[in-house]
Amino acid sequence: MIFDLRPQIFAGLLLLLSTVLVAQTKCGYVSAREGLNVRSEPSTESRIEQTLNFGARVQYKLDPKLPDWAIIEELWRNDSVYVSLDYIPGHMEQVPKSSLYYYRSLRNKQWFLIYNSERQKHCRAYYEPNTTEYRIDSQVHYGLEIPPEEKEKLLDIRSRIALEIVDIGRYADQGIKHPFEIARTYQGKPVVPNSMSGDFYLSFDEGADSLHVKDYEGEGYISKQYLGEIHALNAYVVEERYEESSTFLVDRSTGETQGFSVGIPNISPDGKRMISFDHPATYNRDDVCRVSISGIKGEQDAYPSLIIEFKSWQVEAKDRSGFWVSDREIIVRIFPVDQLFGTASQSGKRTYEYLKITLL
Repeated sequence: MIFDLRPQIFAGLLLLLSTVLVAQTKCGYVSAREGLNVRSEPSTESRIEQTLNFGARVQYKLDPKLPDWAIIEELWRNDSVYVSLDYIPGHMEQVPKSSLYYYRSLRNKQWFLIYNSERQKHCRAYYEPNTTEYRIDSQVHYGLEIPPEEKEKLLDIRSRIALEIVDIGRYADQGIKHPFEIARTYQGKPVVPNSMSGDFYLSFDEGADSLHVKDYEGEGYISKQYLGEIHALNAYVVEERYEESSTFLVDRSTGETQGFSVGIPNISPDGKRMISFDHPATYNRDDVCRVSISGIKGEQDAYPSLIIEFKSWQVEAKDRSGFWVSDREIIVRIFPVDQLFGTASQSGKRTYEYLKITLL
């Protein structure tokens, strides 16, 4: 007797596919500003178990039989609860204001505090407070313990910086022009025509000599790009990037170079403070916006350096210079950090807001 096993095989494949669909874990973020109710059953009439905050991370599974609902496994109760799929999109449209100050690490000249990375590499809690334990390392001596008063001072970032989402219409015509801006009146001498990146010359000593700037092509490729000049410092600014962005200055009189900033420098109109922004290379989707603040021109004691890796927002790469509206306030264009990857990044449809940063 001959049996036709194709129907059974087909049915088995369907069952396997259904199991895979249910088992596949997805990631979303709560888009409901007033929060999202977690239900005991896939129904708006069922009991509310809890309410998730705006921006909360949700790891969930799908069931083809429940097209409008996401399943969240309540591991501690060996049960499942449900949330509406309409309110957990793949990425956020806006940065929750409550998350503006959330950071992954802090660093000054002596101490480095960093929160441990979460295990879920592709579903980060960008818009929630840190729950993992942190470690503190000394920048000057391994194993040195941070004194309690120094630790408290390092953690108090709101005494150094204030953040506020603003209506750009209120500030559109208030940008301050000043001699500490990065200008591009001098175009340099590129080796490759029309490209001041990778291989170029910068003249100094009123054109009597020049400095050859070129990418480092050995192990650990370092790219270099001419950004412009800062007239008040009588210097050119060159960006170099390996895993993070930094800049160095070239004296326009002597050709001497000196390291200057982490990220693209933004000097305040009074020439006392500096802030810079960078998106360092990441391998585990620790998609932080690295913000460095410090004093310059003899103001380092009044405004000591501090580097903060904010974890909920990112500055648009083209806008890392921002614009100053006072000696202490700068405005930059930002977007939710999870839009660095996925459909929003691939389609170029990022959603932007404007962040006013006040240096205190």
